Amino acid sequence: MMPDGSLFVSGVFDAETDFDPSPAVDLHRPEGLYDRSSYVSKFNGDGSYAWTKTWSSAFGISRLRPGGDGSLAVIGYGWTALDGTNTPLDLDPTSGVDLHGEGPALVKLDTSGAYVWGRTWAYGSHIYDVAFDSAARVYAVGLFSLTFDADPGPGTVQLASIAGNGDFMLSLDTAGEFRWARSTTRGRCYAELNGIAVNGDQLWVGGALGSCTGKTDPEIELPAALDPTGAFHPSTPFLLRANLDGVVDRALSFPNTFNASVANVMIGSAGDLYASVSMDRDTIDFDPGPGVAQRLGTGAAILSLSNDGTYRWVRMGGDTLGGVVSPAPNDGVLVSDWQPTVTAFDSAGNVVFSMDTSRWSAEVGISAASSAAGFVVLGENKAVCATGYELQRYAW
Repeated sequence: MMPDGSLFVSGVFDAETDFDPSPAVDLHRPEGLYDRSSYVSKFNGDGSYAWTKTWSSAFGISRLRPGGDGSLAVIGYGWTALDGTNTPLDLDPTSGVDLHGEGPALVKLDTSGAYVWGRTWAYGSHIYDVAFDSAARVYAVGLFSLTFDADPGPGTVQLASIAGNGDFMLSLDTAGEFRWARSTTRGRCYAELNGIAVNGDQLWVGGALGSCTGKTDPEIELPAALDPTGAFHPSTPFLLRANLDGVVDRALSFPNTFNASVANVMIGSAGDLYASVSMDRDTIDFDPGPGVAQRLGTGAAILSLSNDGTYRWVRMGGDTLGGVVSPAPNDGVLVSDWQPTVTAFDSAGNVVFSMDTSRWSAEVGISAASSAAGFVVLGENKAVCATGYELQRYAW
């Protein structure tokens, strides 16, 4: 959701569909393998329909990230051989053509849905999250396997990992041209970066790393691969703070006993940091400073830090607290996942409200939730409803 209340929705469809829920009609037909296509629709702040753009089944959408200028980053993955012909992927959902090879893909649309540019990287890498700064420059994070050319253009900026998977963050300018890239692990650890957020002239990124054969850059403290009981530590959650040129000045790790990862990050309206942390039979010290805020749990937690990395609070939960975080009024945070519960916290970590939609129908599950402009929007799959999908907006 945008600050003005306008909303972007993405998904797939496999039959001729009218995407305009009003009496007007905007029909789209699927194309590609199995007559299946990806789409992005925009609705204005009053709920009125704006537009829909579609791609063939060769482009699968994984996430949307809006920019402050009304533009939209569409994150996905392109496959060039789904139809058996090895046809290059067309990232332009309008009447134009912009062909690319397979791999992680990033498409930028403007506020009217017009195609601005599209970029792809090599097969075997993944983009997990994207953020924009105030100048509309793009920052992306993810992981790669063995080697990775971070420059999607004609240049080559090679990153390498001797540990299998390595992490990366990179930046593109407003025209989609390469600016810079870096890997925290320097190829010496298994690692991934899952979330990124911009706070003025700073970046916060989060992920997980482990199985190190050398020091990271910057150096991040990790537990021994095996603890005294012989238990193996596959991954340790961590956060980095960097400037807009990718220079890191804070590296925070969270000592854990088994397997955990920072899944998403978000900046609140007062500049505080919120992160969702996935956990698996794990004990974690959520205070990256000298204090101790140790918790035991399975599923997930929501962590809040000040912008300088100082611990504020943590709230534990099951799977319902392990998903996407989005900004809420008064420096709060809205948390949602693929479960039928959405929870809002204020800046002190107190529950403002919690909505459990399982009481409505056993066939209903929230597939998305977002908050902005004092509203909450829920997207629900309705298996027993002829229209199939429904968006609901609630006042805060």
